[in-house]
Amino acid sequence: MANTVTPYVREHGSRKYVPATNAHYPLGTLFVIRYKDRQTGKRIWQNLPGITTFGEAKNAALLKQIELLRVTSPPPRHAPIPVAPAPEPAAPAEKDTLGQAIDLYLANARKLRRKGTVVMYELTLHQFYKSCGGKPLAAISKQDLVDVIDYLKKLPFWKRVGNSDSTIKNKIVIVTSLLRANGILNLKLRVSATPAPALSFHPEMLKKLLAVAGPEERILYQFFISTGCREAEVVHARWDALDFTDRCFRIRKTDVFDPKDYQCRTLPLPDFLLSELKKRLLNSTGPLIFPRQDGKPNHDMRYKLKVLARKAGLTGKIGLHRFRKSYATLQSRQGLDVKTLRDRLGHSEISTTAAYIESEDALSERSRRAVNDTFSVFA
Repeated sequence: MANTVTPYVREHGSRKYVPATNAHYPLGTLFVIRYKDRQTGKRIWQNLPGITTFGEAKNAALLKQIELLRVTSPPPRHAPIPVAPAPEPAAPAEKDTLGQAIDLYLANARKLRRKGTVVMYELTLHQFYKSCGGKPLAAISKQDLVDVIDYLKKLPFWKRVGNSDSTIKNKIVIVTSLLRANGILNLKLRVSATPAPALSFHPEMLKKLLAVAGPEERILYQFFISTGCREAEVVHARWDALDFTDRCFRIRKTDVFDPKDYQCRTLPLPDFLLSELKKRLLNSTGPLIFPRQDGKPNHDMRYKLKVLARKAGLTGKIGLHRFRKSYATLQSRQGLDVKTLRDRLGHSEISTTAAYIESEDALSERSRRAVNDTFSVFA
C-alpha cells in the first residue's frame, strides 16, 4: 500500500497538528508533513522550514511522496531494526539512466497530478532527454541544465513557439524537481525571465466586442468578463454550481473536471448577469451552462472569440486568458484588495495576482484625478 504523505499545520498556541487545507494561513504558521518510516513503520513528522502557503506544503508532500514511491518494499515486519540512523539517500547508480528516471517520475505524476500538468511534464522531460541523451543519472551536471536552455532556444521556429523566457524558467523548475526526486539535491540553476506585462482588454474594447456579439456569444463573454474564470472552468460550468439565492458561482470538483491545483472557490456574480442566466436556464435541457448544440462541452470558445474580435475591429493578442487580466485590473481599480483578488482568481501566490493587474496609464483621466487629489494640499 502506498505510503501517503499528508501536509499538516500546528494549531496556534498548542502542540496539536491538524490537516492543512486550501486556506490562507498567517505568517509564522508551522507546516509539517506526516508519513511512515519505511523501515520502522513509525509515524514521522517532518517540519517544512521556509514554507508559508498550502500550495508550497502540498508540493513538498508531493515530492516526498514521489521519493517514497521510488523506494523498494520495506523489510519483513520482524526484521531487526538498525541501531544506526538511517543513511542519506544514496546517489543514483551508474546503471540508472535518465530515461528510466523520467519514466518513473511521469508514472508517479500521472497518479498525483492533473492531466494538463502531466502533459507539460511529459513535454519538458522529453525535451530534456533529447538535450542530454541517455546519460546515467550520476553524470547529470549543471551544464546539462544550461544546455537544455540552449536546446530550447535553438529549436525550429514552429517548435520554439511557446518557449518564452518565463516558460523556459518553469521548465527548468520541472527538470530540477525530477532531479530532486532522484536524490540529486545540489543541482540548481537560476533563470532570469522578465515578467510579461499585464495585457487586459480596455473597457472600450470590451464594449465593442459585446456590441457585435449575438445573444449566445454575448452572455458567454459577459460570464468570462464578470467572473475571471479560466477557460476550462467555463467549459465545464454547470447549472448546479450557480446559487441564485447567494448570487454566486461555485467552482468545485466534478466527475469530469478538477479545478487547477484542486482549489475550490466562490465568485460573486453581478445582478444583470444573474438575471440573464435565469432566462437562459428556462430553455436549458442539460447540466452545462454553455454547451455545444449537442449538449457536450464547448471547446470552441477561443476560436469564436478571435472571430468576434476581427468582426469588432480589435487587433493585438486576443485570447480567453486576457479576460482574467481584465477582471483583475477592473476589480483592482474598484478598490478590491489584492488578497481577495488572489482568492477570486484561484492563485497560490499574491505575486501572480499582482502581475495580472495592468498599471494605470500615466496620461489617463483617472491618473490626473489621483495626482491632483493627492498633491493639491501642497499647493
